[in-house]
Amino acid sequence: LPQSIQRAKHVLTVSEFTRGEIARHFGLDQEAMTVVTPAASADFRPYGPEACESVRMRYALPEHYLVSVATLEPRKNLLGLIKAYSQLPEDYRNAYPLVLVGGKGWHTGEITTALAQLPDRQLVCLGYVSQADLPKIISAASVMAYPSFYEGFGMPVLEAMAAGTPVLPSDCSSMPEVSGGAAVLI
Repeated sequence: LPQSIQRAKHVLTVSEFTRGEIARHFGLDQEAMTVVTPAASADFRPYGPEACESVRMRYALPEHYLVSVATLEPRKNLLGLIKAYSQLPEDYRNAYPLVLVGGKGWHTGEITTALAQLPDRQLVCLGYVSQADLPKIISAASVMAYPSFYEGFGMPVLEAMAAGTPVLPSDCSSMPEVSGGAAVLI
């Protein structure tokens, strides 16, 4: 990365946050960079009741649920999400199970242990889901939680907002920028 940045005539970044990080770490003038934010695919949009019911049936999802889309790894702060979720009153957890979407990453031991503490009726681990189903799973959710410790952009935040799903992202790195004041930051 340092060599590429030194050779570049101009650098494109995905967020103001990332532009600041590059300037700070590599001493590059921010004027030598342009922010080009990505857009969510048109597949991420609000879906009607039939499409939401269909995806819920396919994945055995309840009518109401809290979803989190992230690789199971420490950087995504899933351990913090699980601990916070565990502190909700039991009737809330029963009414809004936690649905995790994403493949296994690295250092998952503590996450796996914390997940094992939740009753089956309060947790659904989908793992990887097809790109065709992901927008509908997010659209059908009551809330999307994205408590990551660090993101250069945080695409799931944008995708959930495009799907019309309320978002609870963390208040660090790029997430305040991506959510643009339209989310409750945690």
